Amino acid sequence: MWQRLLLWMVVLAWGKAAHSQTVFREVFGDSACYDEGYGIVPMGTGYLISTAYLCNAGWQSRMLLLDANGDSIDAYNATPYNGYVEPTTDGNYLYLGGNRAGLAYDTMVVAKVNQQLDTIWTAHLFFAECNNQVYNITEVADGYIVTGIFSETLCSNGTSFQSFAAKLDLGGQVLWQQTYGGPSDDDELFVVKEQANGQLWFYGWKRDSNAIQPWLLIADSTGDSLTSYFGATLGDGSGYGFDLTHDGGFITISYSDSIYARKFDSNFVLEWERSLGIPSGGLYFRAFEMQDRNFGFLACLDGATGCNSHLFKLNIDGDITWAKSWDGLLRNVNEPQPGQFILTGYTNAFPVLPEALVVRFDTIYDSLPNFIFETDLDIGLNIYPNPAKGIMQIACSETISRVGVFNLNGSRLLQVTTLPDFSYSLNIEKLSIGLYLLKVETNSGRWLFKKFQILD
Repeated sequence: MWQRLLLWMVVLAWGKAAHSQTVFREVFGDSACYDEGYGIVPMGTGYLISTAYLCNAGWQSRMLLLDANGDSIDAYNATPYNGYVEPTTDGNYLYLGGNRAGLAYDTMVVAKVNQQLDTIWTAHLFFAECNNQVYNITEVADGYIVTGIFSETLCSNGTSFQSFAAKLDLGGQVLWQQTYGGPSDDDELFVVKEQANGQLWFYGWKRDSNAIQPWLLIADSTGDSLTSYFGATLGDGSGYGFDLTHDGGFITISYSDSIYARKFDSNFVLEWERSLGIPSGGLYFRAFEMQDRNFGFLACLDGATGCNSHLFKLNIDGDITWAKSWDGLLRNVNEPQPGQFILTGYTNAFPVLPEALVVRFDTIYDSLPNFIFETDLDIGLNIYPNPAKGIMQIACSETISRVGVFNLNGSRLLQVTTLPDFSYSLNIEKLSIGLYLLKVETNSGRWLFKKFQILD
């Protein structure tokens, strides 16, 4: 009995612990050129990265195809533009960008490409003056909504912006364009999300009389403005990251004296606010609901070498579950599988020219609600090597009857019925890098789980 109680104590302790590992950190580019990662999406068993680079031919884009280990498979020089890439529900990809550095474009481009990166259609968006910048695109039932900013005044320094939205149909034709804010103010919207009722929610910030406050603009399906919410409701600071949540509310990330993560309910009531640290710029901020319905915040914090990117996980109560940092500026984050994150940006290498940076980061929760640990601890189980690669040896004080491998979400990946013996050599060559659970069953009917790790 005491042994079973001890095991339950171990399980409960596991449930409170989060472990993590950087699966890979890869750098791409030419040391004589400026390279930066913009967008990143899963593609097959690997990842598609959109990068921008500046060499002798001026600013161009490059699409990198990486395998699951972060190794480059191929590179495509797609267009003389640079920007983001997003997946579509029909299995293709949207390329969102323009020309020149820093997202300040003379022309903005939306292109749809297939999985071979062949162009299906291209749409150009133009506004009145200069400093056109495009930041976000979201797919709706009958097309795509794009948002960004442009300047009508002070084109030489671009300190006064208005915001725009445009809708494209599924064939890339522009159905409508709208502008928001005034030319004498600085009104910038960076994120667009569609509600179930067809409303479009835009998030960013507004500067009036040198005061900066978050700005949430709600428009109808044609882009006509319905209402706006500002700092009195949303808090203070420059708003950048935003996402709708499954409970009808939303999360935001903004910065002023500190970086603030906030959660609001469906009635715009603030549920919690958390300070994440001292900011260093805002364009590298993201807020997103994770697949487990907790919340992720990507932010650039002030560090000894300038901006260093941090990825935070906050639970439903706003408590920080874990935080991970990198010496680099990570612009974008994607969660292709629960607890698995892929990020891209560029190395923090000034005065040396930066290179495109891609990081895969996995978080592992050892709590296993789908398993019931109903066994003693005295079957004498030993596995080696651990971490393992290729073949793992299993030894037990009782004869082994069956061996299984599970991921930490509870899915069985492998099961072998063995010949009765006290040892077994398990082939794990087909399993990828990560943490797993080994289940060993004995002829006595007892069984035990044991963690193991696979390394490259």
